[in-house]
Amino acid sequence: MAFKRRLKFDKRIRFQKKMNIIYILLFIVLASTGIGYAYIKSNLNINGTANVTAARWDVHFTNLNVTTGSVTPTTAASITNPTTVTFAATLDEPNDFYEFTVDVINTGTMDAMIDSFSISPTLTTAQKKYLEYTVTYSDETTIDDKQELKAGTTESLKVRFSYIENSDKTNYPTENQTFTIAFTMNYTQADNTAVEVPHPTYMYTINMYDDIPPNYNRVFIGQAIPNGITQYNNASEALAAFRLETGDNDISFYLKHMLREGIVEASYIEFVITPAMANESIGVTAGTYAIRGFDTRDLNSPSTNYCKEECYNSTTGKCVNPYFESNNEILTRAFGSHCLLNDETYYCNANGLTVFNYIDGAVIIFDELWLCNVTDFGGSNCNVNIA
Repeated sequence: MAFKRRLKFDKRIRFQKKMNIIYILLFIVLASTGIGYAYIKSNLNINGTANVTAARWDVHFTNLNVTTGSVTPTTAASITNPTTVTFAATLDEPNDFYEFTVDVINTGTMDAMIDSFSISPTLTTAQKKYLEYTVTYSDETTIDDKQELKAGTTESLKVRFSYIENSDKTNYPTENQTFTIAFTMNYTQADNTAVEVPHPTYMYTINMYDDIPPNYNRVFIGQAIPNGITQYNNASEALAAFRLETGDNDISFYLKHMLREGIVEASYIEFVITPAMANESIGVTAGTYAIRGFDTRDLNSPSTNYCKEECYNSTTGKCVNPYFESNNEILTRAFGSHCLLNDETYYCNANGLTVFNYIDGAVIIFDELWLCNVTDFGGSNCNVNIA
């Protein structure tokens, strides 16, 4: 009997413990609910000032400049609405062109992106055989939809209307033709599809000729700048390095390369004409100038003299640099009347500085002691002048 009473007593103890636990849990739940209720019922006060900045859309053209050497227009280029330029021009000769640069600036508060761009009128099938419009950024970067123009920034554009280089002369019209042309850029507010303009970077070298490494320390268009060739971030560094390398403080030229994604897209000879040099020769203009070499040759091409198909002129049988004329314009600005032209070469000389611009794509510059060049195969380096 004692054992049974004890068992009943133990069961009551265990039951009481369970009830105590339940009471404790219930208390916690109720306490928590009370806290939550108090939190929900509390007042929330926010004090402050909210400002909304005025949004302003303002994308427009400005700073229109016609390129030297352009034909005299029938109607000069002018900005006729915020992002439209119109002009009228007559091309009389195969080398005639009309070209201008214009800045597009975003002075508004909203980022913009290109929606579309156009040139009108559209050329006919017959006209496309000898005429062309080209529209790029001033550094020849391709213009495309969705490219952004952030608020407060500017891009420079270049528009050219010209005869096509190396076009078949039998396609030319028998009478002069005047075109009234409108160039328009359409911008819209940028969204998450906007992309950066893929502008190139520029690098400078003085890569001196060396007959030990492959290709004699040349930098080739279409390739990366080889390891071991020192690259300079600006013209002053390159010129100072060239002078230090040679011990000649009179050197006034060096090599300049345009790169996209690490690949050389173009190579230039850049040179400086100082005010002192300009004062020594009438017509010479002080400034910094760059002429572009071009790789017109292709060892795998079936054309005469290994000329690339796009550079071969079937009428003349020559390999033609598409930058021959524009280089000549630059040299004329620099040297004035101190230049001579024949069918294949434009030659300028003043103040001990000599420049050759060849129709086949090669460019060379030298003084009494040193020279730099870009060959018609697109290779560039500098060397002792052994002429």
